Amino acid sequence: MIELETWVEQISDWYKNRKHDHDTELEHLVFAAPKEVFGPQVTETQSKAIACC
Repeated sequence: MIELETWVEQISDWYKNRKHDHDTELEHLVFAAPKEVFGPQVTETQSKAIACC
């Protein structure tokens, strides 16, 4: 679950500091989403991660 939490933090950081020239960084983060985002049980962290996708 640590990988998921780290990924959510990275997405949150991108969102807070986003700029028009950071699209490549977002693309990398979206394509690197950990498998835990999608199952098997949906926790609060998974729900937040799904909302980011």
